[in-house]
Amino acid sequence: MVSMQGSLPRIDLAVAGIDVDAAAAGHRRDDSRWATVRAAVFEALCEHGCFEAVVDGDGGRLTSPELSAAVLGPGGAVESLLSLPASTKARNASDMPYRGYVGSVLPGGVHYESLNIVDPLSPDAVRAFADLMWPDTGNAGFCTSVHAYAEKMAVVEGAVRRMVLESVGATTEYIEELAKTTSLKLRLTEYAAPDGGGDGEEGPGGGAFDIENI
Repeated sequence: MVSMQGSLPRIDLAVAGIDVDAAAAGHRRDDSRWATVRAAVFEALCEHGCFEAVVDGDGGRLTSPELSAAVLGPGGAVESLLSLPASTKARNASDMPYRGYVGSVLPGGVHYESLNIVDPLSPDAVRAFADLMWPDTGNAGFCTSVHAYAEKMAVVEGAVRRMVLESVGATTEYIEELAKTTSLKLRLTEYAAPDGGGDGEEGPGGGAFDIENI
């Protein structure tokens, strides 16, 4: 269930029995497995500040291989978005921090590029984003796969949030009220490994959901 990926814990969240098809984000089917994963998540966050979440490991799949490939695989939604010209990606603009396009070179010459979709659980919001990036076509395939992936990841985010709050003694009522006032964004990011892997290659990756308005 827990392994180390370099210096960070790698936690198989599917072991917790999270139901990605449940109406309430973070619904679990097995309290004993949930408690075990919750303890691992809380320990990882206390000791490392983060962890690598596995959503398709030995414990089961929280997203299908086909959906993951459609979003994160070669030629998928993330690659098609990040391969657009910088001038096009810059249309993803916002006056608020971290709500728009970011393209920069980090210390050490590491390239970092990221775009943000506000409210990715809304099909209309995803479609509006796609219309900015592909004004002539709208890219229906991008909309379908990104929205479906966002729905799955929102359940995972809700489960992790619930695990953390339960670990510090929050009541069920508080957790559920907080969930009602939490908004989400999906950030899609590409960056090179710090050491460049010896060849300077970059790879697309799925942005994590960030909690807004806590």
